[in-house]
Amino acid sequence: IKDAAALMVGEGHNMQNLRATLAYNRADLARREPKKRLAVLNTTQGYIEQQLGVGDGASRVELLLCLGEWSELKAELLGAEGDEEGRVEALRIAFGSFGGEGQGASEGRERGHSSSGNGAGSSIRLASMCDRMLASWEEEQKGSAPLPFEPTLPAAAVAVMVVEHTLKGLNEDEASSRTARGTLPRLLDLIRRYPEARQPFVAGTAASPSWLFLRWTGQMMAVLDRDEGDAVVPALERMAKDFPSALRYPLRISLENLEGASAEQRTVKLKQLLAHRTTDAFVSALEGLNHPEIWLCDCIKAIQKMFV
Repeated sequence: IKDAAALMVGEGHNMQNLRATLAYNRADLARREPKKRLAVLNTTQGYIEQQLGVGDGASRVELLLCLGEWSELKAELLGAEGDEEGRVEALRIAFGSFGGEGQGASEGRERGHSSSGNGAGSSIRLASMCDRMLASWEEEQKGSAPLPFEPTLPAAAVAVMVVEHTLKGLNEDEASSRTARGTLPRLLDLIRRYPEARQPFVAGTAASPSWLFLRWTGQMMAVLDRDEGDAVVPALERMAKDFPSALRYPLRISLENLEGASAEQRTVKLKQLLAHRTTDAFVSALEGLNHPEIWLCDCIKAIQKMFV
């Protein structure tokens, strides 16, 4: 590790060498005893912190993200050994690296219009870490207490960060965008359990191309009759304007299962946007292809419901 660190210092914090060294150290952890694993983590973390003192711009973003990853690994190892105080401190360092410091450096790089790819994916990496911490803390504390390393940060605030930074990741590099697109069902679950995350969800989806959400059209329509339904309506309406053919079938299927006046109100504009005389007439004709006795049973059930 020391030889590799000296090589990187001599080459001016070459990010490619840094990634290669960290990848080697990560693989080396699997072959070491717990105490020796911790020594590797401490040595590598110390080197990264040393380089942070002289790094700037894109290299600083990458160093912060690497520090966050290693600190999270260290927290996991210390937690397994029962060192709660060390685990909390490692999580605090990881959160600071992925969060305030890393995001600030990343945003500064973006404002400077740097063409370097270093630090790409900072938003989705922060979101992933926050989500892992949130899931772990909810399991332990049922989401009723703040995070152990930041008493002023309740679970709801972490959920907001997961939503905000996951949706930011949609507009980062291709790998981050692909990862973020795959986590939309998790975001729908978060806005169900944490009302504070609903407005950030609306803002984040509005800032992203509508086609990114086509994969999860069915899941989004399924929540239209729930409390969080208002948060998905703007995105669905944009998708209906941009890709009406892709939404007609999911909407028709969803309408059969949605209940309540709120769902009816939320789908008024969607129905208008997706109305198509030829298609609607064809679907109505297909619905009429049924056995007469089945039609009779359906009519009797409908009449019975009217008198219940």
